Amino acid sequence: MIADTSLSSGNDTLQLFINTNLNTGLGTLMATEQALMNNDLATATSTLNGYIPANNIEANYQTFYNSYIRQQTNGILTIPDSVALFNLANGCPHTDGAVVFQARALFNGIFNQAITFEDHCVFTHSNKTSFDGNNSGLKTQTVDQRFVLYPNPNNGAMFISFSDPSQKEYIIRICDIRGKLILEKHLFAEGGVANIDVPLDNGMYFITMILPDGMSSGQQKIVISK
Repeated sequence: MIADTSLSSGNDTLQLFINTNLNTGLGTLMATEQALMNNDLATATSTLNGYIPANNIEANYQTFYNSYIRQQTNGILTIPDSVALFNLANGCPHTDGAVVFQARALFNGIFNQAITFEDHCVFTHSNKTSFDGNNSGLKTQTVDQRFVLYPNPNNGAMFISFSDPSQKEYIIRICDIRGKLILEKHLFAEGGVANIDVPLDNGMYFITMILPDGMSSGQQKIVISK
């Protein structure tokens, strides 16, 4: 609507919305989005300089735009940006903003993946349907932790990003397509990221991450191509 004024021409409500938000954080994000649509990375960068998000959703948009700009500028996505983008893609669109969907598309596009990210939302049920152990009338449920491997395919050297950066210790299990256990070892993550180099033959494998309490953190398929 900013670039094409004909969309709001004659519509007082839309024009009021634009005028009200043009000089706010929302206006900054709209201007950044427009610059990126025009492939104007310099303008997008300068627009975000000094920008202070007013809330969690604006902060997520800032993270997404900065990661995208650096990837487009440098041709690669750094490990910190990969972790930030992965964590955002694993977010909840209801509380983290629609940018979660953009993060999912960008992550899959950059790493040539086809990951179906789940909405990591917290659901609170009324006391009519479920209770916790203290009969407080509320029960909170969260989805299981997830992880992603990249690049994929790879030659045995790969990074593993986890949705929970506070969890540091895992057990990694690698099985071939027949289910035969090829490798099992302890793995330690720093800042939600671990790297591993395993001597695997060309082919398809399934990697499972196990938490210290024995619970599975999910399974991913990996292709080794040397």
